[in-house]
Amino acid sequence: MPCTKLSTARALDCSRGIGGIQTLYIAHREDVTAITTDVDGTISAFTMASGRKFFEFKMEKETALFTNPPIGNVANGSQYFDEILTIVFNQPDAATRNQIAILAKSNLIVIAKTSNNTFRLLGEENDGLVLNGGEGGSGTAAGDRNGYSLQLRGFASAPAKFVDDAVITSTLITFA
Repeated sequence: MPCTKLSTARALDCSRGIGGIQTLYIAHREDVTAITTDVDGTISAFTMASGRKFFEFKMEKETALFTNPPIGNVANGSQYFDEILTIVFNQPDAATRNQIAILAKSNLIVIAKTSNNTFRLLGEENDGLVLNGGEGGSGTAAGDRNGYSLQLRGFASAPAKFVDDAVITSTLITFA
């Protein structure tokens, strides 16, 4: 397959962003039946299975994150992008425990709203994200986390796409 040539340059942006995730919108991967991507690579529409939507999960400040590093193996001629999403649920209760049990058995697709008010899609390819680690418990000291930190992981052929913020409406998402 021929390699694509660079066609644009990139200047230094005059503004600086901040890290973190404010909100996650989570759906079962099989409930997303089509994704429309514009020429610039931004997602402009989702088609959902009948009656299905993404569900909103608000994140505590400075707890959730995703990483999207490129992984390559020259000897094998392979390259992909890891998708690793870490989410935190503090103050567990029975409802949270039940949600975690469902997440643990599901292939997921996630729209992450960053602290810069951009939206990124994780789990579009290769059957979505799956729970592959984390921790949960009461903590020891008074300032320790009483809750769960979960890691979801997937992989894709390209970096996580941006989602047009006009897509984030009640027709697509059940808000908390």
